[in-house]
Amino acid sequence: MRPSIIRKLSLIYLFTIICLVLFGLAAVQNVERLRASTAAGAHNQALISQLQTLLIDLLDAETSVRGYVASGREEFLASYRTALAAVPAALAGLSTEIATPAQRTRLAALQETTDQELDALRLVAESPRAGAPAATAVDLLRSSKSAMERARALIDDMTAAERGTFEHDQAAALTSQRLMLEALVGSGLVVVALSLIVGASVLRDLRWRLALLADGARRLGEGELAHRVAIAGRDEISGLARAFNRMAGRLQDSNTALDAFAYTVSHDLRAPLRAMQGFSKALLEDFADQLGATGRDYASRVVAAAARMDELIQDLLAYSRLSRTDMALGPVPLEDTVDTILSRMQGVIGERKAAVTVERPLPVVRAHRATLQQCLINLVNNALKFTAPGAAPEIRIRAETRDGRVRCWIEDRGIGVAPEHHERIFRVFERLHGSETYPGTGIGLAIVKKGAERMDGQVGVESAAGQGSRFWFELREGNAAA
Repeated sequence: MRPSIIRKLSLIYLFTIICLVLFGLAAVQNVERLRASTAAGAHNQALISQLQTLLIDLLDAETSVRGYVASGREEFLASYRTALAAVPAALAGLSTEIATPAQRTRLAALQETTDQELDALRLVAESPRAGAPAATAVDLLRSSKSAMERARALIDDMTAAERGTFEHDQAAALTSQRLMLEALVGSGLVVVALSLIVGASVLRDLRWRLALLADGARRLGEGELAHRVAIAGRDEISGLARAFNRMAGRLQDSNTALDAFAYTVSHDLRAPLRAMQGFSKALLEDFADQLGATGRDYASRVVAAAARMDELIQDLLAYSRLSRTDMALGPVPLEDTVDTILSRMQGVIGERKAAVTVERPLPVVRAHRATLQQCLINLVNNALKFTAPGAAPEIRIRAETRDGRVRCWIEDRGIGVAPEHHERIFRVFERLHGSETYPGTGIGLAIVKKGAERMDGQVGVESAAGQGSRFWFELREGNAAA
């Protein structure tokens, strides 16, 4: 990006800001009007809701008392008693919310009418208990009905008034929205026009620099830590390239330090573990009688724990190396790789009496041979391990090609994985079962996932508990363009 381009962008952005400020000043008033209209509309709706609730409470009270008079059963008075508390509270709430003189006049009349209705209903509700004649109850019910009709008319008038106010406010809100939308559209048209003008002049100047940076980022992501981006100049993109090169250098230095750390872990940390194993085995072999049953059990546990710790360290180192190793990808025959790992694993396959079927031919993939072998070994080991007690593992390896990608499947008839755990099992240290049931470090599938990602691939599983598992990883075809 040359300085002249920066100046051009600055002038255009300044003009854009001026236009946006003018549009903004025009829109502020509309926004305030919209806010006020929205608040007033919400207030009207709340009042309408309160009025309808009040009407329902009055109807419930009248129906409740009529049912009581007709049946003489106390349970019919439940709604009436509820209304005795709810109606005054509703009227008090309306009194605090209604501000217009006309509505307050109607509210006062409604207050008087509801008092009359409730008084009549109260006398009706008490008349059977007081021994009043049935004719008195009928007269009181008529009085209550007359008051109810007046209350309904008042509530209808108040509701109609609030709806009229609401519709007026809604119309005002729609007008504000239309004006604001016009302002936003106008601003957008200005910005789009300026963007088109600027984009045509800037794109040609940026394209090749960005392509170089993108290629450098891709190669750095693939592990080429020594790669640097060569973009000369004093503009911003050149500065970004220099920053990228500094970052790559620091990353290369960090990788070197991590290699040294991994060497320390591999040798210095594992040495005490080997000593623990050696001395514990010596105790078991030379002093077994003196240790007794409890001592032998403790020593055996130390040996087993040291072995598990050693296995964990090795898996962590393998996982770490996958993140740091320079990985040159190339055509790798999948069939030869499968044959190689099955030959290496012949001992454990025979020990588990497993039946392994390979559907040939298998295609060529673009991969890193050693990493591909590690992924396959871990997936086959997983299929051998997670089987029901007493069952012989059955494993099928096959592949399918689609749109330049190869998906390799490792299928088994083991214990399966519940759908909610399909993503979890590929995380580091994630285990679904105790180590005493199915030994392992909880890193094997995480290594598979990391390895597939480093080879520009993906990994996943299709499974359900108790129905076996179909693990897969997907890579590019070996003859596909890199």
